[in-house]
Amino acid sequence: MRSLVRDSLAITVILFILLWLFSNIPFKFNILDPIQNAFEDFDLTDMVFSHFRDSEKEKVDTNIVLVNIGELDRLSVAAMLNAINQHQPKIVAIDAFYRKDKDPVGDSILMEAFKNTKNLVLVSKIDKCKEETGICDTLETSHPKFVQYAHTGHANLITKGEGNLTGWWTCRSFSPKEKVRDKNGKIRIEPAFAVKIAELAAPEKAKRFLARNNPVEWINFKGDAEPTDNAPTFFSVLDHDQVLDSSFAITGKPLIKDKIVMMGYMGKSLQVKDFTDKFYTPLNPIYVGRATPDMFGLVIHANIVSMILNEDYIDDAPFIVNFLIALVLVFITIYTFSYLFKHAGFWYDGITVVIQLFLSIILLALVVFTFNWYQIKIDVTAAVGGVVLAGLTVEIYHGLLSKFVDDVRKKRMAKRLQKIQSSIDAMLANEENTSEGQPNPSN
Repeated sequence: MRSLVRDSLAITVILFILLWLFSNIPFKFNILDPIQNAFEDFDLTDMVFSHFRDSEKEKVDTNIVLVNIGELDRLSVAAMLNAINQHQPKIVAIDAFYRKDKDPVGDSILMEAFKNTKNLVLVSKIDKCKEETGICDTLETSHPKFVQYAHTGHANLITKGEGNLTGWWTCRSFSPKEKVRDKNGKIRIEPAFAVKIAELAAPEKAKRFLARNNPVEWINFKGDAEPTDNAPTFFSVLDHDQVLDSSFAITGKPLIKDKIVMMGYMGKSLQVKDFTDKFYTPLNPIYVGRATPDMFGLVIHANIVSMILNEDYIDDAPFIVNFLIALVLVFITIYTFSYLFKHAGFWYDGITVVIQLFLSIILLALVVFTFNWYQIKIDVTAAVGGVVLAGLTVEIYHGLLSKFVDDVRKKRMAKRLQKIQSSIDAMLANEENTSEGQPNPSN
C-alpha cells in the first residue's frame, strides 16, 4: 500500500513536470494547421452563451437604446443628435471618430450639437502598449474641437486570431482602464468606453466594478440588437431614418427619456446585412470553425454597459482551485492506473481508456455547468492533460523506469555484498595468517 502511494506521488510529480514542459515548448506541425485554426479560438464556455442559456427569459435592457448612424455625414449626425436631445436622454455615447476638419458648415453644426448634448461620451483608441511598463504611448481621439464637449473612453476590445484570412476576430473580454501617455508626456488613466458610460450613469456601480481591479474582464453577453433563430433582441434599436424623419417621436419620449443612447455603425441600414465593424462573440451558434461574425462593436459595448449596471459579472476561479482540482484528480487517476497495471493484466489498456474518457467528460461538464450556474470560469487544462497522459506515464514508470531503478538497486546491492564478502574474506585470511605465525604453546 505504501509502495503504491509512494509510486503514485512520484508519477504525479513527473507528470506535472511534463505538462509544464509541454506548455512552454512551442510545437509546430503544419499538417495540423487546418484543425488547429478551427479550434484555436474555441472556448468551452461559448456553449453556455449560445446553447445553454435561455435567451427567452432574459429581460430586455430598457436602460439602453442603440441608434444606427450608418454612413451619414456630420451634418446628418448633428440633426440626429438634435432630434434625440429633444427627448432628454441621460447620456449620449457615440462610437465613431471625427478626427479631421471637413466641411466647415457641417463641422460647426456638429460642434454645436455636441455642445448642447448632456453627458456626451466619444470613443478613443489606445495603441503601442508596452507590457513591461503597462503604459500605452498612443491615444487617438476625435479632433480637439469636438472632444472639448465630451468625455472619452477607449473602444479597444480584446480579440484573438488577428491576421487570419477572414479578418474577423472573436471578442470575449476587454480592459476596463489603461494607463496612457498623453501628448504632453503625462500619464493618465483612460477608462474603457463602456466604463465611462457606466460612471456617468451609475457612479457607485462603476466604482464597485473598478474595485475588482481586474486588468481584464470577461464580457457577460446577454443578447444582440438583431433577432436570431435562438433569441429575440436584447436592446431597443432605432435606425437613422427613424430618427431623422421623427417617426419614433410618438413613442420617442418614453423610449429615450433618461436613457443611455449609444450611437454607432450598425450597417448602412438595419435592413441590410453588413459585416463592417462586426465581431465573432460567444453568442455565435457555431462555436467551432465559425461561419460569419454576429455582433457589431457598438452592441458589444452595450453588453458591457449592461453588465456593469446590473453588476452581473464573470469570475475566474483562483489558480489554487484549478491546481488542486488537477492535483487531486490526477493523483487518484494515477493511483488507480498503477493498481490496475499490477493486477488487471490484459484488461489494463481497455479499462484505462474508458476511465480517461469518463473523467474527461466529467471535467468538461464541470466547466460548463459551473459557468452556467455560478458564472465562474474553471481552467481544467492541466487536469484534462494529466488524465490523458496518466495511462502512458504509468506504463513508462512501472514498465521502464521502475525496472531500471530496480536493476540499478540490485547491481548496487550486489556490489555492496561483493565488497562485504571481500572484506570478510580478507579478515578471515588475515586471522589465518596471524594464527600460523604464532608459536605453539605445547612446545
